[in-house]
Amino acid sequence: MTESLSVASATQSKMDTGIVDSLHRVAEVRGSLLRLITGMTDPQAHYATRPDTWSAAQILDHLLLSDALYRAQFRRLLDMAAEGRRNNLTVGFAEVDLDVPFIPKALVPAMEIPLTLLNMFIPHVVRETLLRYPIVKATHPKITDPAPARPITALRGELVSSLA
Repeated sequence: MTESLSVASATQSKMDTGIVDSLHRVAEVRGSLLRLITGMTDPQAHYATRPDTWSAAQILDHLLLSDALYRAQFRRLLDMAAEGRRNNLTVGFAEVDLDVPFIPKALVPAMEIPLTLLNMFIPHVVRETLLRYPIVKATHPKITDPAPARPITALRGELVSSLA
């Protein structure tokens, strides 16, 4: 009994250390990002090299929206853990409105179960490789689409407050 408790507490301690380390890394990266955009003006932030690309302000807005999306998912996981429920979160295409390449938009909801089943049999290393070296252009959830032109001061403020 004592041995299993010490293993459990060691595992918990290792998890806590990993979480703290990850949070420190997030803070470091956010600090670097804030230093990069210090002094950036609105015209600089809203400049895009081509009409079909995002400006720096839009990229920052997308990062903030993505951050909010994932924080909500983390909150759901923490709530589930506190309630003693399973720690596997299922997020469907309808919730994130994700496009799937080569599948017509109208068919995406019908493909959710087959794609989920297929994903269960694809080895982790293959999924990671496909994410790292995308053969097919990746899409993002529509809820993380940036606004056309938000003021850089507002974006900087949100970057600071979301970190806090």
